Amino acid sequence: MEAILIIYRLEVAHAQIERLRETSGASSISYGVLHYGDVIYARSVGLRDQARRLPADSQTIYPLASISKGFLAAAVGILVDEGKLDWDVPIRTYLPQFNPVNDPNVGKQANLVDLLSHATGLAQHDLLHFGPFGSHISDSARLVHLLNGLPASNNQGPRFRRWWLYNNHVSALASQVLESVSSGLQYSDFLEQRILRPLHMFRTHVSQDKFDKDSNIALPYARLSNGSFAKLPPPEYLRETTHLLSSQGVTSCVQDLLIWAKAILEREVWERNYQHHYTEEMGQPPPNNPLRQIATIRHGHYPQPFAVDVGHLGHYCLGWLCVTLPSSSLGMISFNKETRRSGDQLNYVLGKNSSPLPVLLHNGKAPGYSSVIYTFPETSSAIIVLTNGASDGDPADWCARILTQELFDLRPRVDMLDLAEKEAVLSRKWFDEYMLRPLREDSMGVRNSPVDLKKYEGRYENIDLLTTLNIRFSSSSGLTLSFNHRTEKKYPLRFHKEHEFSFLPHDRDSWLRDCMLDVFDYRTGILKFTHMGNEVFGLFWKWSAWEEESFFLKQGSTTR
Repeated sequence: MEAILIIYRLEVAHAQIERLRETSGASSISYGVLHYGDVIYARSVGLRDQARRLPADSQTIYPLASISKGFLAAAVGILVDEGKLDWDVPIRTYLPQFNPVNDPNVGKQANLVDLLSHATGLAQHDLLHFGPFGSHISDSARLVHLLNGLPASNNQGPRFRRWWLYNNHVSALASQVLESVSSGLQYSDFLEQRILRPLHMFRTHVSQDKFDKDSNIALPYARLSNGSFAKLPPPEYLRETTHLLSSQGVTSCVQDLLIWAKAILEREVWERNYQHHYTEEMGQPPPNNPLRQIATIRHGHYPQPFAVDVGHLGHYCLGWLCVTLPSSSLGMISFNKETRRSGDQLNYVLGKNSSPLPVLLHNGKAPGYSSVIYTFPETSSAIIVLTNGASDGDPADWCARILTQELFDLRPRVDMLDLAEKEAVLSRKWFDEYMLRPLREDSMGVRNSPVDLKKYEGRYENIDLLTTLNIRFSSSSGLTLSFNHRTEKKYPLRFHKEHEFSFLPHDRDSWLRDCMLDVFDYRTGILKFTHMGNEVFGLFWKWSAWEEESFFLKQGSTTR
């Protein structure tokens, strides 16, 4: 009888999810539910391909973005179990060149746990890797050297093991550690041979080529202000040549991720209950399950860095976030940011009157996609949600919350669709409120733009950050900005105020089309040029919202 009631509640949830797709601007939503180890429900709504009007289904492949970090941790766990890696050994043991100069303790002490739990304190620096139209602008072969030059402190001192700082690129360094002990095997090959094939996850890839050639993939879209869907450029973080492949580049479908979740849960239960006092009578390890060290991976290594408003504090694990419901921490790493900022989400906390319910999860977000995986160890349950589109909030996150409420019949009932509608309204206002308005206020009363734009043309380098800003001038288009070797991918540079130019777009639709997800603080879109007399000899750029500006020297300048 209980099983019938659960299915009935999930059918009710499906009607809400159909409305949610429209509210949040998703092109499609695919999802599935595992309960007591069995797949009990899987549905899809919407189109994976707008131009060809192709519907999504449970085998449609989507990029997972940061859900990929769980696969990276699992790959490392296998080699730890085999004795080839050690959670607690300094990274420098495997990569001797790892030596962050702004905090020597990071180089001396940081280990795999620090990398995968975001505890190194090294600065977030997405804008040094992602350029115009989602292009990958950095040299992954020199990732270690870039990390070595990053800031590692704030006004409270060194951040190492004191300040939780989510960082896609530091966690990705773990894949280079893995490759250093894998006898020449690339991370993508290791994942396929040691995890995906043994689990029969044949529709899960770590390859842009395999993703592009598949006949059932979800394309990236942004819903614009007129309601139309704009197709976005192909995601370059899926390329085999980029370090981002390990922290963001896995692609998969609902069907395969339910297999993944079941394997995670089965191994975790066995490790926690039987591994340390194993006898044949007490239970064999799960058969045909290659996963190892799952209990360590899904242990809460780092508490969230801010107080929880309602319920239980969350903890970050290794590629997973651990939350016990009820908790306002649910959704803290989703892209439903505006109702968290406004405080509205505090009125929609799940399960305030229900028994505590642990959930280990991760969200994923990239231009044109959002995703989430929830796992519930106490009932061997999981919820998978994959979406494309998603311009007005994070539909994967909302969908997972709706399904969680119905699967476990949480009380009191919360109208999550109402909260999603609030998020959508606030998201559409966000660009004007937090980007354009402060940009305008910062330039009020400025003089006219300089007549001689050509003097700004040149290459501006920061050696520590391994980054070059290429500024070009033409009489037809004015100034343009590109990064490093990707000179074909350009932003227009517009006058902001005296000696300052901005590469920010003038409307939200352009921000969405240009894949500028990581440009969320107007100050990061401004270049401040420095002069000596009439000569431009450098510029300052605030490449992270949380870091000080860095100086980029103009090459060929006679001023030093």
